[in-house]
Amino acid sequence: MRHRHELTFTLHVGNRQSIGPAELQAMWQEAAQSSDVSVSRRAPIYDQARQPYYELWSWRLRNKDDAEKRLRGLLEAKGYLFGLADMTI
Repeated sequence: MRHRHELTFTLHVGNRQSIGPAELQAMWQEAAQSSDVSVSRRAPIYDQARQPYYELWSWRLRNKDDAEKRLRGLLEAKGYLFGLADMTI
């Protein structure tokens, strides 16, 4: 039986910045300490928003707070300006 990933975080990177899907997937796997994660890119919701945003998905994430800290550290180390929002309930 196949399980469904749950939306864990949304990520917005700074204006004039972009992150490739392979790089983001690798960073998310490292942060989540799992290969059972996925990422997706979405078009801006509002007309004023020019940048796409990214959804980070996971299945049974062991410790979301630790994963978030690791992800923030990885993004900061690469020089990204970003907003990261927790999407779990």
